Amino acid sequence: MTATADGGYALAGYVVELGAPGQRIPDAWLLRVDASGNMMWEQGLNEDYLNLGQVSSIVQDSDGGYVMVCVNLVKTDSLGNVVWKQNYPDISLSSVIKTSDNAYALAGSVHDGGFWLAKVNSNGSLQWNQTYGGSNDEICSSLVQTVDDGYSLGGETYSYASGAWNMWLVKTDSAGKMLWNQTYSTQKDNQGNGILQTNDSFMLAEPTGNTLRLVKFNSSGKMVWNQTYNQIDNALPRSLIATTDGGYAVVANSGLIKIDGSGNLQWILPYDGTYAALQKGIDYVLVGSVPGTSPGGGWIASTSATSVTNYPTPLTTQSTNSSSVSSSPTSLPSQPTNSPSNPSLQFDFVKSNYLLVIAVIAVILVIVVLVVKTQKRK
Repeated sequence: MTATADGGYALAGYVVELGAPGQRIPDAWLLRVDASGNMMWEQGLNEDYLNLGQVSSIVQDSDGGYVMVCVNLVKTDSLGNVVWKQNYPDISLSSVIKTSDNAYALAGSVHDGGFWLAKVNSNGSLQWNQTYGGSNDEICSSLVQTVDDGYSLGGETYSYASGAWNMWLVKTDSAGKMLWNQTYSTQKDNQGNGILQTNDSFMLAEPTGNTLRLVKFNSSGKMVWNQTYNQIDNALPRSLIATTDGGYAVVANSGLIKIDGSGNLQWILPYDGTYAALQKGIDYVLVGSVPGTSPGGGWIASTSATSVTNYPTPLTTQSTNSSSVSSSPTSLPSQPTNSPSNPSLQFDFVKSNYLLVIAVIAVILVIVVLVVKTQKRK
């Protein structure tokens, strides 16, 4: 999901034609909604979108069109009509961002191993590209442009791990030259899903079963703290948000998880199938897919900062265990603090709870009336 210049949103994903077995190849899908979530138009059921796979990243261009990452890098006009496609052989793309000089930066993974970072112009032509990694595999999942106009990539590495995948953070200069890289490891596999830079630090999130771990690094790659949050069902993180109160929100498959600036859990907003979220003012907008349905569908929803969703399980702190590795490449401003910390969903299940409360009160009133009548008869 990306916010659009007119206050609405563009949602991107994929659609699968339910045809003969073996013919279900995902096609890219682009949907435009207004500020209230009402659909304006959709694209994806035409030849230009065939066999492009799932869109994993989208930004709006300065001309009102969109740039999307799927199998290819795709540029559309403001109505979603495809303008051009670019393919980069042997690369699985994961992220696209708009750079400070009005170009694009792409991140992905090389098929035979390694992070891949590229700068492309407004037509998608390569200006430069770099790869990073060792003799085994690396998987890049996220990309940000840093405050010094360099880049930071997050994901996981097997080259610099000891029998398990390790979270891996790579920092480069503006030309893609590696400045430093950092691993984070425990005794199990560690994935770096989602990356965020604040004015003085980097954040990475990772799932471990029904546990979510959030790791904060300083601007030099040294770990500042890491926190573990237990008993969170389906805690696969999708991305991270720097919130207006100086904290963070982890966008997970199970919903939205709010963390303060020190890593303390504040609240959880449960909503299965969440893929992306944005903060709009003091509220949040979430988008995702309906889980467990066939054929499936998508949804978009907003929150209202009125009441807190409490999470009773105390968080625990994971012991700090990090190590630096060296590898050679082969080739936000401060936020205001005026946000209350009490969001609640304006979803249908909230309305259902209100109806339940009303029904319970009605039953109690009926019982009271019957008791009063019985007493009078006596």
